[in-house]
Amino acid sequence: MNYSVFIRGVVVTTEKNIKIYYNKAPVIIYGLLLPLFLFFAFYIGRKIDMSIFFPGFLAMALFFTASSVGPLITPWEKQAGTYERLLS
Repeated sequence: MNYSVFIRGVVVTTEKNIKIYYNKAPVIIYGLLLPLFLFFAFYIGRKIDMSIFFPGFLAMALFFTASSVGPLITPWEKQAGTYERLLS
């Protein structure tokens, strides 16, 4: 298998998904801004090392991004007729 072709396909698909799905207001607000504010709310004023606290921020960002993009993707894919391809 030619890995450079595979990696190129992954990069192209990732760029497409970022442009279509992740560049929307609900995803930016709930997936990035909310975890960032929660992170600072619990981090500021405490003497905790950033290397211990950062994985929690990353987990919050991934969780909130996934939960905010899900309700956006399903209607768009069903309207475009590509929902079955997305499921597979």
